[in-house]
This record gives sequence, structure tokens and C-alpha cells, in this order.
Amino acid sequence: MVQEEAEAQQLRENERLCFSVLSNYARVLRRWKVQYAAKAPDKRFVEACQKLDEAEYYLDILCAGDSHERAEVVSYLLVDGRLDKLKETINGRNAA
Repeated sequence: MVQEEAEAQQLRENERLCFSVLSNYARVLRRWKVQYAAKAPDKRFVEACQKLDEAEYYLDILCAGDSHERAEVVSYLLVDGRLDKLKETINGRNAA
């Protein structure tokens, strides 16, 4: 019982972390889509066009998905450092 509660709490914390990073990433992508549209070809504009829908899709799942769907998104983002890569992009380390 205690182990299950601890796992549930960890999952909620991971969901909040993923939601926070994805929200910031989507905000950056929206800004890039406008800011770099006139500069062709700018890799930030291209990334914004390619990744914004995906980021918003994952945000929707984290907001409205069932527990299994949310767990899958969290697991996907935590695998292979994907979430850390998004954080680096947000902080400008991967920006053009």
C-alpha cells in the first residue's frame, strides 16, 4: 500500500515536470514560429513548424488523458533524456 502511494506520488510529480517543460517548449516554439518566419531557412522556425503540434498533443494528454495515457507520455519523455533535451532547447543551448 505504501509502495503504491509512493509510486503514484512519483508519477504525479513526473507528470507535473513533463507538463511544465512541454508548456515552456510549446511557448518557445510559438514564439519562434512568428519571430523566425521571415528568416528562411531558420532551423528554429522549421523546428517550430515540425514540433509544435506534437508538443501540444502531449500537453493535451497530460491535461485530459487517462492515467495510462499520461504514464505513457511521461515514460516517453523521460527515456533517453528527451525531457532534458527539451529543457536545453528552452534554455537556448540548442538554438541556432
